[in-house]
Amino acid sequence: MPSNTKAWLSKALQFGGGCFYLLLASWSLFHVAGWVGTLPDHSEHCQESILLSSWSPNKDWQADVSFSNCSLHGRRHWQSHLSLTDLESGRQFPGLLVVSGRHDELKLDWYNHRQLSISGLPIDHLEHFQQPLGTEIVLTLKGD
Repeated sequence: MPSNTKAWLSKALQFGGGCFYLLLASWSLFHVAGWVGTLPDHSEHCQESILLSSWSPNKDWQADVSFSNCSLHGRRHWQSHLSLTDLESGRQFPGLLVVSGRHDELKLDWYNHRQLSISGLPIDHLEHFQQPLGTEIVLTLKGD
């Protein structure tokens, strides 16, 4: 066989092998992506219920305490969350207060239309607290 033919045959085999491996890698990628798509979605196991809702005296704000397992820690980790909603703009401030476990004893008291007091809070269960940024609402905590 002439050397040109051998070189051409070698290049053709390399090209064919490269195409084969590229197709195999593509098939594997689509197969894995399809398998991942069949895994149960975290939100399917996510449960949430409202424990308490409270509106500011002039009905500008709504405060909600919910109980859920919709956290990054997995569905066995239950938490109580306080969120605020500006009813005029629709702007939401989720998860301003996060307490591990269910806390039906939490109380929300509005002192005026801009100050919300949260009492009945077991401080040792507190996981996260944040003042809502960009608002005139002030949250105050009264721990037990």
